[in-house]
Amino acid sequence: MQPEATARALEPEGWLHTGDSGYQDEDGYFYFVDRRCNMIKRGGENVSCVELENIISAHPKIQDIVVVGIKDAIRDEAIKAFIVLNEGETLSEAEFFSFCENNMAKFKVPSFMEIRTDLPRNCSGKIIKKNLK
Repeated sequence: MQPEATARALEPEGWLHTGDSGYQDEDGYFYFVDRRCNMIKRGGENVSCVELENIISAHPKIQDIVVVGIKDAIRDEAIKAFIVLNEGETLSEAEFFSFCENNMAKFKVPSFMEIRTDLPRNCSGKIIKKNLK
């Protein structure tokens, strides 16, 4: 049990703070964006890891992708992409960054990329981001 975390999540008035970020559209529907702990703070903007991963995963050479925020003295956090390529593929930095620049806002383009053969996962298959920071 984590009584301190429970106290932070539950207000006396009954509100539950889940740590999720989302938005409501003009029709009143709510949409989940990402967990706040997975948001990258970059130069005053909040950048969703899930949004970037969804965009980058559309690249035909990329099998798996995860992005994380890493400490940056200028913009709070820099964005680093860890990439697993499809078998037999190669991907240059220029090709990767060009793809990102053409598909997302400039402030969302990762500053760094690293190609790996696999990504660290827990027993249920979820990527362990803290092992990549």
